[in-house]
Amino acid sequence: MKRTLLALIAPPTAVATHGCAACTAAPIGVFWLASLVGIGYGLAGGTFGDLLGSGSLIAASALLWLIATAWRDW
Repeated sequence: MKRTLLALIAPPTAVATHGCAACTAAPIGVFWLASLVGIGYGLAGGTFGDLLGSGSLIAASALLWLIATAWRDW
């Protein structure tokens, strides 16, 4: 349970402590940081041009976070 919770909260940390850090920490870190920036930007009311509104940007960023979490367990 602790390993799964850590993967959900901070995927790069979970990889560094429980997985192959040299293999996957960088891509997972990029996905996770991109999701944090996207969620913050969406909550601040930013939009991504006409492509995504604020709510869609938050949803897409949450999807990136879930991808990083699933990638860590893969």
